[in-house]
Amino acid sequence: MIKLDTGEDADVQVVVDSAGSISGAYVVNPGKGYTSPPMLSIVSIGSTNGRFAELRANIANGEITSVDVLDGGNSY
Repeated sequence: MIKLDTGEDADVQVVVDSAGSISGAYVVNPGKGYTSPPMLSIVSIGSTNGRFAELRANIANGEITSVDVLDGGNSY
């Protein structure tokens, strides 16, 4: 699960590779009301102790349209 700091109702899921890094992210629900790209924080991936991942949301017309993985982190 990813916690979003602006807008509302978006749902973004991540893909974790076999090395324990986040290799991708996809938008399940684009949400609404985003006036600037929100900060994304990984708040839970099962019972892992992952860290250091960095993601960037892209928005258009108030919705999250895609998410870029800037750093996949480790131990997810």
